[in-house]
Amino acid sequence: MVSQDKGCLAAGLITAQSELDLDENGSHSLAITIRILLVESNKANTFPLGPETPIKDILRELKIRLNEKFEDAFWLVIKANTGADGKSGNTLRKYALMKSSFKYEKYLVAPMPTKYKVCMARFRLSCHKLEIETGRCHKPYPKPAHERICRQCPSGRVEDEAHFLLSCEKYDTLKTRLYTDLQDINVTPNVHDPNALKILDCDDTRVLLCLGRYISQCLLLRS
Repeated sequence: MVSQDKGCLAAGLITAQSELDLDENGSHSLAITIRILLVESNKANTFPLGPETPIKDILRELKIRLNEKFEDAFWLVIKANTGADGKSGNTLRKYALMKSSFKYEKYLVAPMPTKYKVCMARFRLSCHKLEIETGRCHKPYPKPAHERICRQCPSGRVEDEAHFLLSCEKYDTLKTRLYTDLQDINVTPNVHDPNALKILDCDDTRVLLCLGRYISQCLLLRS
């Protein structure tokens, strides 16, 4: 589809069939999909689409538009109130509290043991055995979220990520060390802040190391 003729691609996209035309699978053709993305930019006067538009400019603009579409879809999914079935709760509900921007997460390249990174990734994605997740698999029916009580401490609170990270009494000894380490670098988590999980979204590798070690040790103790 990409020709060496710099005007061929642009001309072909401009003269493509109507965007209302669908193929036998009920989808737009690749050319029509690309045209729709570029025309959206052109309508906003951000991209001068014309027969003489160089291929490199078309591909650069297409990449920008695709990235924007993907990011929009990303935020829509993680901030939805329900899961993909439209009925159950969204398993990414807490992940949305730990991610404030669309970026490569710093903890993935931070100078800390791989096991800490694995634990942080699983914790952030709710890939763990806290009651808030295991309650989904309760038989014969999933437990309502408010009944997924922590069995590791007598608090009577739901065992979700915030409770595990900030207030569960089972990990008080480890938590004391965590808070001491964080205070040494002028960071003080607020256990009563509903957005306290955003501490996992920081870029300070010192904080990430403390959190990675703490989460890894707590998960090991819990098991």
